[in-house]
Amino acid sequence: MLDAWGNHGRVPARAATGIGAPEAPLMELLLRGKYVLASAAEPRVLTDAAVRVSGDTVAEVGDWPTLRQAHPDARVVGNGKQLLLPGLIDAHSHGRAISPIQKGVLNDYLENNLLDWAIMPPFDPELTAALGVVRHVRSGCTTIHHMGFDTEGPRALDLCERAIRTYLDGGIRLAFSPGGAQCRQAGARLGGVPGHPARRPARLRGSRW
Repeated sequence: MLDAWGNHGRVPARAATGIGAPEAPLMELLLRGKYVLASAAEPRVLTDAAVRVSGDTVAEVGDWPTLRQAHPDARVVGNGKQLLLPGLIDAHSHGRAISPIQKGVLNDYLENNLLDWAIMPPFDPELTAALGVVRHVRSGCTTIHHMGFDTEGPRALDLCERAIRTYLDGGIRLAFSPGGAQCRQAGARLGGVPGHPARRPARLRGSRW
């Protein structure tokens, strides 16, 4: 399972290792699969195929024997029995990562749950966002749409910024939507910060296949 497909052929030449240090070659990977879904937009499935990754960019998709012969030193991931496809998208997540039941609140009718959720203990956004990244990536999901739930009150801006920073440090693609009236104001303030990821509906990290 790999990140969303795109930027085909756009490969940085070298990766800098520091000021004055020699440049090291980018890591080359060959992801091998019995079946490779080359594009989510095209009904095309390759058999006994592979994806070449150079650094953080998908550089090539093709049949396994050809790519292996052309890149004999590349690290191989997969043994040819897997299904390889673009990363999945979670379009609806409240960013909690830990369920209400895990917090000691049982499922009930919505009206009763609203009362229980009001006293449900909150956790730091660094914990929930980091756990969310791990759980999503492990299940093949590389993009998450976070719709704020626990980011209310006068600390909304701080909580949103901390969650966004943790998501992006974790390497997942992110669309972040603050929730509630105060959080919408926080979102507007975040969106006014030049270069801040909240200015865009999604912040893309790495390459797109």
